Amino acid sequence: FCLNSGKWRGGVASIAPSSEDNAVIYGLVARLSPEELQKLDSFEGCYRKEEVNVLVGIPDNADSTSHSPGGSVLPALTYVAGSEDLGFSVGAGTEPYTLPMKVPPSEEYLVAIHGMLREHWPPGMVEQITVRSYEKIPTAPSAEALVDSCEAGPSNHVPRYHCEARGTWSYPACKSDLGLQALCVEVALARPPGTSPLPDGDPWVMPRDIAPVVGALEAAGIQSTKELARVISRDPVELNSALEENGHSALGQETIRVLKTLISVREEDSGVSGSAYESSQETS
Repeated sequence: FCLNSGKWRGGVASIAPSSEDNAVIYGLVARLSPEELQKLDSFEGCYRKEEVNVLVGIPDNADSTSHSPGGSVLPALTYVAGSEDLGFSVGAGTEPYTLPMKVPPSEEYLVAIHGMLREHWPPGMVEQITVRSYEKIPTAPSAEALVDSCEAGPSNHVPRYHCEARGTWSYPACKSDLGLQALCVEVALARPPGTSPLPDGDPWVMPRDIAPVVGALEAAGIQSTKELARVISRDPVELNSALEENGHSALGQETIRVLKTLISVREEDSGVSGSAYESSQETS
């Protein structure tokens, strides 16, 4: 993770080479027309395109404990943080490959990644997300030593950068343990495409609509997902009245239905703690 997105309130994803054995990046492949790719380029200002080979498909023996990808190898394009405007060369294979982490990713961003992964990968394979930063190795050898190691053969090359684990994020046991921002992502994932969260409004777009929706709920006195669960279960009309009294649109029936499906007082009273980001920073 790197950069610092104001809309996502934290770091956003990139990829980088790893020296770890059996390192895997989970994701999905989409076929895009030249026009669609050009449109996508307009959203990726701090990223550059790189050609990579990807393994498409899941092996026949994959299960919830398997972390080995399989299937067909296909060429693909991916976006890597670090554009030419920032001094990175496309396809040069030089280091650094991407940017280090400035700030950790937000819960809502991790929930968005988790939502995409769980839609395309078997349950249990992506319940945790390791937060990593592409960092320079403090004990990197001198330039002369690197030249000597390269002449001796690639197996003796000591990389100057590595993917450093900073922590592990786990999806909560109950969605009522999510923050309001992360809940907005779950509602958007659960709603039929093209539908609107508010009457006569635009389709709910992430992350654009997180701040206005959360702001409206907070103005109505809702400070947490657990409070929202209690109000939704007790009387949604009361919530809509509070929203309208504070100058905001009422929640539509479809949004209320989705909220009731995602969160409930029963979950909130279960006492099970949920979303966790465990830091693994080393101490000296």
